Amino acid sequence: MMVLPLTVPHCVTRDDEYKGFFIPAGSIIIVNAWSVLHDLDVFSEPETFKPERFIRDGCLDSSVRNPLKYAFGLGRRSASLFMTIASALHT
Repeated sequence: MMVLPLTVPHCVTRDDEYKGFFIPAGSIIIVNAWSVLHDLDVFSEPETFKPERFIRDGCLDSSVRNPLKYAFGLGRRSASLFMTIASALHT
């Protein structure tokens, strides 16, 4: 399990609705990354290390969702968070 199974909090800027749930402006949303990365509809056997699930014919399979997109957050700031973590690990 991850040290912290949640992504970076996001503030909703305007009223929204998601799957029938009303989300008022100003709400803080935190995505449960562990739950997203263990969705059996997306990743079969999520507890098993299977790098071959991402490879087809010797190349990365673009039809499989990339778990890094969820592990480092969602939305427009996910790339900056990834770069911050990568820079910290590099030094």
